[in-house]
Amino acid sequence: MDYTPDHAAKATKQKEIEALLEAFGESHHATIAPEDAKQIFDNFITISSPLNPPIAIEFMVMSRLGSGGTSSRKPGNIRLNWRQLFELVPDVTLAGAGAAGARWLIPFAALYIWMKLWNVATIEIEEKDAFVLYSLWLHRNEKKRIPEDEAFLKTELLAKKHGLPLLTKQQFDEAINKLLSLECLEVDNGDIWLREWIVVKY
Repeated sequence: MDYTPDHAAKATKQKEIEALLEAFGESHHATIAPEDAKQIFDNFITISSPLNPPIAIEFMVMSRLGSGGTSSRKPGNIRLNWRQLFELVPDVTLAGAGAAGARWLIPFAALYIWMKLWNVATIEIEEKDAFVLYSLWLHRNEKKRIPEDEAFLKTELLAKKHGLPLLTKQQFDEAINKLLSLECLEVDNGDIWLREWIVVKY
C-alpha cells in the first residue's frame, strides 16, 4: 500500500507562509499585491505534502514484535528557489525600488521568507540586502559565481542605472555577511558562489 499525502497539513503550511507575507508587509509598511504574492508561491516556493504511512503495513510491522520497527510519517518539504524567482523579476523592476506595492518587494519579501523558514531570527534584513542579492544573481556567470571585487562594482553600477542610493563598500560587505549567515551564498577563493535553493522540512 502507498503512503497517503496529508493535503490538509500542506494547506496549513501554505497559510502560515501567507501569514509571513502579511507580517512582512506590516513590518515594512508595504503591501504585497495578490498577483505578486502568487508569483512568489508559483516561482519561489514549492510545498510538498507530508506522507502518512499505510495503516495496514504499520500493523504488520508491529506484529513482528519490534523486528524492523514501524513505518513512520514522512515530513513534507518546502523548497525555496532563487533562480526561478529572479528569472521572473526583470531588471526594470528596480525602477520601483522603495515604493509601497512595487514589484521590487518580491525579492525583498522572498528574502524575508527565506530567513524565517531557515530560522535565523537574529538577523534583521533590509532592502539593500535584497538588492545586493538581486545584483549578484543578475551578474553571475554560468557557474553561479562572481568575483567579490566585481560584485561590488556591478552593484554600484546597477544602483546608478536606476537612480538608487549607492552603497558604500562597508554597507556592501555588511549585506554580504548577512547573506552568508542566511546561507544564500558562499565565498570561495575570492569568488561569491550563489546558492540556488534550500529545502526545509516540516
